[in-house]
Parts: sequence; C-alpha cells; structure tokens
Amino acid sequence: MTSAAAQARAGPPRSRYDGAVRISFAIMARRIRQGASLAVLLSALAGCHGRAPAGRYEKDGVAFDHLAGWSVTGDIQKNARTIVVEGPEHAVMAFSVFAPSQEVSLDGYIQAATKSRAAGVERRLGIAGGAVADTTAPARTTRAILGANVAGFDQHFTIDLLNAHVPHTVEYFLTAIGTRAVIFMDQVPDAHRSKVDAGFQKIFDTLTVTR
Repeated sequence: MTSAAAQARAGPPRSRYDGAVRISFAIMARRIRQGASLAVLLSALAGCHGRAPAGRYEKDGVAFDHLAGWSVTGDIQKNARTIVVEGPEHAVMAFSVFAPSQEVSLDGYIQAATKSRAAGVERRLGIAGGAVADTTAPARTTRAILGANVAGFDQHFTIDLLNAHVPHTVEYFLTAIGTRAVIFMDQVPDAHRSKVDAGFQKIFDTLTVTR
C-alpha cells in the first residue's frame, strides 16, 4: 500500500492540538447538554453549580489559585498537558502546557479549536437540533497574564438549541512561562462574562509552571 493510500485509509492527519481542544470542547458540550433539558435554555445556563471553596491547585509542577465556585475537572497528558477548570455560569478555562521542544502556533490551535467546537456540538447535540452558528473570524484582544499584557484573539459564536440562541465568546492566548509555551482558552456565554471574569483573571495572575 502506498503512503498516500495508507493516509487516505487512516483519515486526515491529526493536529498536534487535537487532544487539547477535544478535552475542552467535550466539557463545553456536556455543560450545554445539561442545560438543554430545561424549557428555557438561558435560565439553564445560569443554573445550579456546586460551590467549591476558593483554593490552590498544585500538581506535577503546575500550580494556580482559584476563586470559590471554580474547580479542576481535567488534567490530562496527550500531545500537551491540558488542565480544564470549570466555574460558575458555565465558564470554562483550559490551558495547555507544551514541552520545550514543541513548536506551537496560536493560529493553528484556533483553527483546530474552531473545527472541534462545531464537530463536538453536532456530535453531542445534533439529535436535538443543536449547532454552532455565526462564528466570527478571530479578532485581536489583550489580557494581563502574570502582570504582562499579552496579545491574543477572541472569537464569537452562537449555540442554537431548542429555539434558543446563546451567544458565547472564547479568548485565546499564547505566552511563555519558564521554558514552556502555554496556550490559554477561556469561554463563557456572553450574558455571564462580567460575573466570572474575575475567576478567569485569578488563574491568569497566579499560574506557575516549574517543569
């Protein structure tokens, strides 16, 4: 079998970012699906969330502080080490820590994330008519990370489900912490961003990577 035939049989090559974005968007789709059973989706998106106490997560060289209501729901090593933190109002932050030898592209990550988001929502919510709509091109933004202004991108999209339209914004940033490249992604429905932005910022302000 030729290499081209083998590749065709195996499907398209996987992006180095597939593991990171699949983990984070699987959680996003689960959060939306949990709310979809209620008659009013917007109310569901603001529904009950276990109130974890404020604290500090520290494991295998990665540490950060978090506010009350935030908790780590994933810490997985694939092509990168990806940690997922969930907060109130269906807020999700994921950050991926890459080995020093890996070449990292924020543009490549965003492209992989955009594809994974659409595919993940269709796979998990398509039977109920769920879909991602009105995805915008990434636009430049900035965020303070560890005391420095870091340039990144934000992107807007809408989740359509059960005749409800829920606008979201996702932000992406790439920075170096020690010898490691770290890509951050934070996401929340637009109606709730002002309520949870301090929770995102707490992690941006306190993350350390020592190995």
